[in-house]
Amino acid sequence: MKSIPTSSPSTTSLFIKLLTLSLVCSACLCKIHVDISNHLPDGSPPLTVRCQSGDDDLGYHELYPNQPSYTWGFGPSWFATTLFFCHFWWDGKDAVFDVYNEDWGVYYCARFIQSGRYSKKVSDTCYWQVKSDGIYLSKTSDLVSSEGPWLQMHKWGDK
Repeated sequence: MKSIPTSSPSTTSLFIKLLTLSLVCSACLCKIHVDISNHLPDGSPPLTVRCQSGDDDLGYHELYPNQPSYTWGFGPSWFATTLFFCHFWWDGKDAVFDVYNEDWGVYYCARFIQSGRYSKKVSDTCYWQVKSDGIYLSKTSDLVSSEGPWLQMHKWGDK
């Protein structure tokens, strides 16, 4: 019976090890961000937000108009099951919905630039703006963007 040499890995096994290392590193380095900003009228009551996933409760946060946004980042799940949802309260109104779901996150949140024949990802941020008529989503924080408009995704009272 011939023994398989252990000192020099085959090309296939080396390829598998490099591919595995590449996937592990990309999963560790890839961060997705959610950015929630209060664009409610000046002088209005604060916006209260509580965001959660199946694993994390990020707690309650009060956001005031024109103040810095509430932002957090996370690594996506290996099994494409990452989901964060938030409950929003403002002036007697509320709304609850997913602020990131891997089913639609790449389409609505990832920004790419064309580089020759290839596209390069430049951002993985879901930008949310809360306004008096509802909650809007965009791929960029710019008020006007060539990447696409702010889309009203939810109205107050959505559950």
